[in-house]
Amino acid sequence: MEKHLVFVYGTLRRYERNHHLLKNAECLADNCWTHGTLLDSGSGYPYLVQSSCHRVYGELYQVNDDELQDLDLLEEYYGPGKDNYYDRVVQSVHTEITDYQAFVYVLPEGREQPNIVQIKEGDWRVYRLKHLR
Repeated sequence: MEKHLVFVYGTLRRYERNHHLLKNAECLADNCWTHGTLLDSGSGYPYLVQSSCHRVYGELYQVNDDELQDLDLLEEYYGPGKDNYYDRVVQSVHTEITDYQAFVYVLPEGREQPNIVQIKEGDWRVYRLKHLR
């Protein structure tokens, strides 16, 4: 079974509501970042939009094929060129020790909603604690 690296930044992070999908995955870094802009969807989860201007903080996991398929289902990713809710792209993830190339679920271009709030901290957990009590 093949192994894949996945960067998670929202509800898949440890102590968040969808983390159970990663309960058997290996956490390679629990404090890492990738380039992007983090947005509050207004529905209890964040969006990551590709950008080189900001950092988004999260966790890096190594998953197997079945776990990746479960993540794809959650993120409504059906494959390249399909009508995906999120796209799954490969980009650099930076840790204290080294950099990795990992899958990141990003909001497709043009799918942003009006009046959406940017999460300036770049960290969903910090934002939730400060703003969504």
